[in-house]
Amino acid sequence: MPMPALAADEVLIAVMASGINYNTVWSATFDPVPTFAFVKYFGRQGGDAARHDQRFHVLGSDAAGVVTLGRVKSALSAVYPFAEAAEAARLVQENLHLGKVGVLALAPEVGLGVTDPVMREKLGADIAPLMA
Repeated sequence: MPMPALAADEVLIAVMASGINYNTVWSATFDPVPTFAFVKYFGRQGGDAARHDQRFHVLGSDAAGVVTLGRVKSALSAVYPFAEAAEAARLVQENLHLGKVGVLALAPEVGLGVTDPVMREKLGADIAPLMA
């Protein structure tokens, strides 16, 4: 079976080690819920999600490896000035954030961090302004 093309939010990982955990055991025993029902529901969303509705299911949620294709992007949901670091920490502690929460420790304001053009190019146009 040929490997399908990666979606925009996917990467290919060469897995060097994996683990068996409760998610794996639950998936194998269909307890508390069958995972096939979840991937079928997820697949009904259409688009790239439709590819997950398969006759097979890859078990496990723990893996260590190397990204061989694609690009990992950190989702930065908020940036706080250093004076508001406590609020940033509270957001994370109470799980009220989506993605990473940044604190401007060395740059006094957004736009003064990453000034090296080569590094900005590596970060990408979508993330460099947030980290800069």
